[in-house]
Amino acid sequence: MIPSIIIMQPALQRLNELNDEQTGELFGIIYDGNLLIIGMNFDINLSIQEEEWHKIRRSIYPSGIDWCGLFHVNHTEAAFNNESLVEKLKEVVVSNNPVYIDKNESDNEIKVFVLHNDNLISTQYQIMEEEEFATEFVYFNLRSVYDLNICEMSESCIVQNLDILRKRIGDGQCIFHVKDTEVFLSAETSSVVPNDASLKDYCKQDLCTVQNALAPGPFFVDVLFCSTTSELTRDKSNFTIRHYTEPGQRYSYSLPIDFLCVTRKNRLIMDCFGSFIDAMCRWCDLVRHYLVSHYTVWVNFAFFKICHFYPKKMAHYMSYIYTSSATDDGLAEKRKYLHELFHLTPPTCPLFRWGNAVIFGQKSILLNVHNGLKHEPVKGGRITLVKGMYDYYHYMQSNFNDNGWGCAYRSLQTIFSWFKTWVSEFKD
Repeated sequence: MIPSIIIMQPALQRLNELNDEQTGELFGIIYDGNLLIIGMNFDINLSIQEEEWHKIRRSIYPSGIDWCGLFHVNHTEAAFNNESLVEKLKEVVVSNNPVYIDKNESDNEIKVFVLHNDNLISTQYQIMEEEEFATEFVYFNLRSVYDLNICEMSESCIVQNLDILRKRIGDGQCIFHVKDTEVFLSAETSSVVPNDASLKDYCKQDLCTVQNALAPGPFFVDVLFCSTTSELTRDKSNFTIRHYTEPGQRYSYSLPIDFLCVTRKNRLIMDCFGSFIDAMCRWCDLVRHYLVSHYTVWVNFAFFKICHFYPKKMAHYMSYIYTSSATDDGLAEKRKYLHELFHLTPPTCPLFRWGNAVIFGQKSILLNVHNGLKHEPVKGGRITLVKGMYDYYHYMQSNFNDNGWGCAYRSLQTIFSWFKTWVSEFKD
């Protein structure tokens, strides 16, 4: 059956705002006979480590958001090649009916096609607003630390052990616990949660910190491994190396696990195990890419951190690894690549700086609190909204008692937070 196509409003707006010819990949969520288009990777000419970048460009999305099609906008009829397009669409794995979005110069209209029996079938599409997405979907943040033990300090040994780890993950050798709930999931069985229980029955919004009003969650998920050969260490955030001098000396690398997963709130808890496993596989792919591409650096104790970003124009999270000691200037080339991959303008907007990484936790600062607010029009009035993102600072924040006198500097903190996410010359 051909899926019903839904396009997130921010994605549709970005497609309509493109003025020049662009091609790329579509990313979306498949559920209940629907295919929701939520993100886009643009085809670009890579200047750094082209092969490695290509391998992980689909792993930077949260689990649950998969490559599901292609787009080609602002092209001439002569530039369209139906045969090569169909062959490319056949490479999509998650759906037998990948989607193609087209907009040519002659009519300047967004058209949607679905591949069915090797033919592109024209179809209608619906639009989903961010507010509706927030009511139907929820994010999870998988966290833990995995101790990777190797017998020698070599790139080949590291790669071999990471490949073994990924196979273990793919085989389901993990246990997941949704924090502050009774939910435990493994390949064998779930916890005492009833078989017909859904996520919304246990993952109550008041149990997690709402970082962004239009991206509820995430709920924290502890990850444990079904093996006594690994050690589980919680509340670690850094990559650490320990050298053992005992007989049969070995090296132990503590790899921070930190990755996102998105799914429907009404999904059965029993069905979420596969999504969490997929999130772990994407985490492993990112870590492998980082360690291989930075091998000569990280053997000299270069720690790394997995960063999550939520650029407003994209309306979804993406994750990438930065070297902990790197400065924003030192990361300029990578940040430029991310801007080009997602076609985010202006290129000088510091969307992927250290200071713009989202930090989850009980004391997280709310972002863009005006989102979702209902308002009644006032006769003769005018609504003025900010462009971009800002943090909301208020009295008593971080348990600091400024009641009665903190209004001025809290307002300044809120204002300066906008500069941090929007002005490239602004320094923390």
